[in-house]
Amino acid sequence: MSSKKNDNIKIDRYLDLNRICNEHRVFHNDYSVFDNFKDEDKENFLNDNMKVFSKYLYLIEVAENREFMDMKITYTLFGVAYEYLLKICSLKINWDAYLSLYRADSKDESNRGNRSFETAKIYVLKDLKLKLSSYQHKRSREILDFVQHQRNHFAHNPFKGMDHYAVTKQIYELMAVLIVTYKLKLPKETVELITEGIANNRVHSGMDFKDVEFQKYMDNLNDCALDIPLFPERW
Repeated sequence: MSSKKNDNIKIDRYLDLNRICNEHRVFHNDYSVFDNFKDEDKENFLNDNMKVFSKYLYLIEVAENREFMDMKITYTLFGVAYEYLLKICSLKINWDAYLSLYRADSKDESNRGNRSFETAKIYVLKDLKLKLSSYQHKRSREILDFVQHQRNHFAHNPFKGMDHYAVTKQIYELMAVLIVTYKLKLPKETVELITEGIANNRVHSGMDFKDVEFQKYMDNLNDCALDIPLFPERW
């Protein structure tokens, strides 16, 4: 039996970047796998992503090294780390509701999902209003607004910028508030990074912010530590 050659078959000789990009878009917009997550799957997912958040904090520590210090890099990393943290907190608040808000609807092209820092910030602040005092909530909103502004500024306009000596401690303190409030788990080394970030950025001279009693959250931060390495020997 003879076979007839199909001259219509086209064999690509090279990779196609447009095709690869489209494949990534489709993959990034498909969250159907999350629909079947059990409680254990959700917990593992959150813990895995807290490890990623932890690695951003490690990079911030490296970026604050005297030989490498650059506020543009530091604030950009703070912004990405906080966006990670806010979205993890949002899932802890209500997995299904936030995921529905976050994911794109493949059947409705007008609904591309709302994955912004702003959306996660508003979502978490709404819940924190039920958990924090009014002055703690106000401080939390102010810190998140500052981190968001600095992240957006340095990501898009890196040629000039400002820092402030008293804000970094506040940024680390709010991490403790969010982690303890939502009972997130993270490597014990990350707890040390946050604790050191608070201690190393205390205001020793000049004006400081009014205390809003975040200390109790910092005192309970060790309860969220897992006895696992930040960087395992084998991946």
